[in-house]
Amino acid sequence: RAFLLSISEETSYTYRIRGQQRVGRPGDLLFTDAAEPEEIVHSGCTVIVMRVAEALLKAHLPAADDLTGRTVRGDSGAGLVASTMVRSFARNMQHGFAGSTCEHLTTALLHSVAAAYSEAFGVKSALTATADSRRFEITRYVDAHLPDSDLTVQKVALAFAVSDRYVRMLFEATGEPLS
Repeated sequence: RAFLLSISEETSYTYRIRGQQRVGRPGDLLFTDAAEPEEIVHSGCTVIVMRVAEALLKAHLPAADDLTGRTVRGDSGAGLVASTMVRSFARNMQHGFAGSTCEHLTTALLHSVAAAYSEAFGVKSALTATADSRRFEITRYVDAHLPDSDLTVQKVALAFAVSDRYVRMLFEATGEPLS
């Protein structure tokens, strides 16, 4: 199974997915499930379509299934950044990339697309979900070791093989500092 990420370069386009008809503007991002029937109608413009394997996409955007057929505006915020990256990536792919450069750029591209969908629809990207999961694990550890009078941020960090700065940042982001 795979997903398609589409962007119109120059003009607006109409698309029909699951009986719904919507209009996309130039630069807007659109995810569709490659297995579902869809129709994209455009008038002589270039449409960039990137095929993304399900596992790869869900590693960056766990809620991908819920976002098929949903458009992110490509003219502001994270949507503009992601749209610009996708278009630049597509233009430069024809020249090829050396070594692992393509893999690194693909990861950065998918992070930016995940951020755009996260900003537009309030879904969590994999980075946020990972931080939440790690925070939960650390909280359980701290709760279990509260009677230990020698419990410190450094000991917690050591137990999870991370830096004490990382542990502090995880909790400061929620407004609940760990000290």
